[in-house]
Amino acid sequence: MSRQFLCTFLLPGVILQSIMISYGYGSGQDLRYFFLSQGPRHGLYSLVFIVTPLISLVAVLTFEFARIFQAYNYRAFFRHLLGKAWFLWELAYLVTLMLLFALIGAATGEIFAHTPGLPETAASETIALLFLLVVTAWLVYHGTGLIERMLVFGSVVLYLTYLAFLIWSLALFGENISTAWQWQPRSREWAQSGLHYASLQLGLLPVVLFALRHIKTRRQAVLSGLLAGPMALIPAILLYLVMLMHYPDIPTRTAPSAVLLAALQAPWFALLFHGVLLGTLIETGAGAVHAVNERLADYCQATDKKLPPQVRPISALLLPGIAGVLSKIGLAGSMALAANTVAAFLLLCFLLPLILIGIPKMIRAGAHQRG
Repeated sequence: MSRQFLCTFLLPGVILQSIMISYGYGSGQDLRYFFLSQGPRHGLYSLVFIVTPLISLVAVLTFEFARIFQAYNYRAFFRHLLGKAWFLWELAYLVTLMLLFALIGAATGEIFAHTPGLPETAASETIALLFLLVVTAWLVYHGTGLIERMLVFGSVVLYLTYLAFLIWSLALFGENISTAWQWQPRSREWAQSGLHYASLQLGLLPVVLFALRHIKTRRQAVLSGLLAGPMALIPAILLYLVMLMHYPDIPTRTAPSAVLLAALQAPWFALLFHGVLLGTLIETGAGAVHAVNERLADYCQATDKKLPPQVRPISALLLPGIAGVLSKIGLAGSMALAANTVAAFLLLCFLLPLILIGIPKMIRAGAHQRG
């Protein structure tokens, strides 16, 4: 498989998957909150038939819009999409970024609290968070190429780890899935819950813009967008199937993945799983900060200046550091805050304008090019 194929068709989905897994589903927290709460069967329906195709559809529109207008950072993208109102996305993204890093900080604490052999102290969590900041700053300093390579490598390891988790769990508890499947739905709002979750994730798509420079044709934009949904959600579906093997007990647990790992009675695998998840948190932080730096670089270029190289690692330390304070409210608190404050804002600033304004602009741009 060539590097060009990886960067064109798979990299955008890889980046989106890395961000989404840190945004909640890596710990199983939002799978429990949005999907398993609807009942085993309907939760899976929501993941597969609502969230995945919706993300793919919006990714296709986003990637094609970015390609047509050569908008590979969110400042350029929203100047074309929203015109003079582009700053509204800036506000929405800053709020999302703070919540994202709050979740990363809280997830780091959860990893340390539930990894066998690691001390459960506030100091160890602080050390882990500082480690995340330093490594993220190093990645951001070395730029797009290193971040892209790390994201691809990290995602391959993550897919293999989640697949091994599922196969191992099936060997031990596989018969429980048929039992869970017989449970009646707890709610008939599974489609609505899927739409709510998807709206939270769709607002993360502009973070992927820096990786779209490799897309040169409409066919590439469409295919890359269609692949983005499944690539982002496959690890979530694998983890959800593992959760079904421990139903109905698992919906009552605040740290689902820790319970699932403990059931395997293999501390080494728990350490591996949490190490992979920690690596994903680093990748997510690097990708999110890199999007900010690309926006700053675009502004500097517009004013005939060059972004000082020291700004990149400084932003990688400053933004997560501020958000680290927010992480003290804990993972569940961050989830609730994100779900209740961000979804509507992102819907108004991104999804609706992309459909109502972006599609007509793309049609006019296409007609102009043919003419």
